[in-house]
Amino acid sequence: MGVHVETVVSDQEVFNDVKIWNNISGDLKKALYNCRALDGMTPFQEYCNALSMVVPGALCLYLCLWPSSGLWWTWRMSIIAAAVLLHLPFSMAFHLLLAQRKLQHSSNNTARRLDQTFIHVTCMASAAALSTSEVYCSLCILLNMYFISRLWAFRDAGVTERMANIGMAVLLYWVPPLLRGDFQNTACGVGYFVLGALCMHFRLGGWGHSLLHILSGGLCYHILAAGAF
Repeated sequence: MGVHVETVVSDQEVFNDVKIWNNISGDLKKALYNCRALDGMTPFQEYCNALSMVVPGALCLYLCLWPSSGLWWTWRMSIIAAAVLLHLPFSMAFHLLLAQRKLQHSSNNTARRLDQTFIHVTCMASAAALSTSEVYCSLCILLNMYFISRLWAFRDAGVTERMANIGMAVLLYWVPPLLRGDFQNTACGVGYFVLGALCMHFRLGGWGHSLLHILSGGLCYHILAAGAF
């Protein structure tokens, strides 16, 4: 009985041979480097993306310790804040890995899947906190679980489907506050989300993603305010 030994060779080791590297065309070299950069963002911009993710979490901690006038902390707000803080390390880790170009592909990797998985976990928590209907809450949780499964499927969701799923998950947890007549928080929360999505879509010279994270602080504030009942 023989023993099979599998040797794992990194892409860096493959290109250690200077002669092979020099024979590769400039376009291919650029493609191999660019596949590690998300939407063409520079390492500095990715560090800013990681740092800007602190905004929603810091807001949750601030409001918990020093509630604003007329905003009483409730168990619903605790659920939302816990989910936001749970997502934070996964998102920061993803952007730090992108900044250091440690991921062989900017989107086809476990770090991105974990980041977006916990976005959906946050959406589940928000739906549970903002809804008083067990049926509606259950439907939102099941739908987000399906969205998560699409992130990890063998033939996983493409970028358009992933963004559409996140957008739907966010809009769904605003339905209960809207039906309760909480028009201010609903309009402001959805407004911050749409504005952030537009910033990311148009990229804005690579700074759109950081602006999305900063605007998510406004979204987070109005989710918490909507949960203060």
